[in-house]
Amino acid sequence: MGVVRGVAAEAPYKLCGRVRRESIALPANVLTSIVRLLVFRGGPQDVPYAPRLVRWMVPAAALVGWLLFAQMLPPLAAAVVAVVNVLATILVAQGVLRARNLVARTPQTIAALLGTGILLNLLMVYPLSLLAPYVAKLAEHPEAFAHGDVKLPGGPVLVVDFLNVWGFAVTAWIYRHAANVRLIGGIGFALLASIVVLMLMMLVAAFISAA
Repeated sequence: MGVVRGVAAEAPYKLCGRVRRESIALPANVLTSIVRLLVFRGGPQDVPYAPRLVRWMVPAAALVGWLLFAQMLPPLAAAVVAVVNVLATILVAQGVLRARNLVARTPQTIAALLGTGILLNLLMVYPLSLLAPYVAKLAEHPEAFAHGDVKLPGGPVLVVDFLNVWGFAVTAWIYRHAANVRLIGGIGFALLASIVVLMLMMLVAAFISAA
């Protein structure tokens, strides 16, 4: 009985009662599963079970993250923050699944988190580039915002805020399925992940600024 329980705890998502083996992750299949996640029509279990896929998605996510953060930070600082963002995302996912005794779901869950993050960050690059000059002025003259001398354009701000909320909702959706919890549990794990990732990124950015 103990053996059966252990196997069930370590098994990936169920597929017709069999353990899903590593599949050949065709780009179209991967992209389809990621898009379905973004519209809340699928779960991380729909992402092809291919641990090698994560090895390709890690540098891709870091590159897209660099494109995003480079709108606000110097190139080197943006690169470091992007790498920390990806690694923190992976570590939090591994920790959550290990705590839930669902370690075998890690490759699909990480692929889902990184894949959705890549697409959402790509969508955010352009509106953030429109905000970058204003943010730079505010960084040089913080009092300008209080005096109303610098006003952020409403359109890009709205788009960035929407994409951030969308990303959080998708993360909660992924954790809900991956950790076998209710929606409130998925929101809790997404909040935990957001706090950990944000704190690590801020610590690294502060260290780089002080160096």
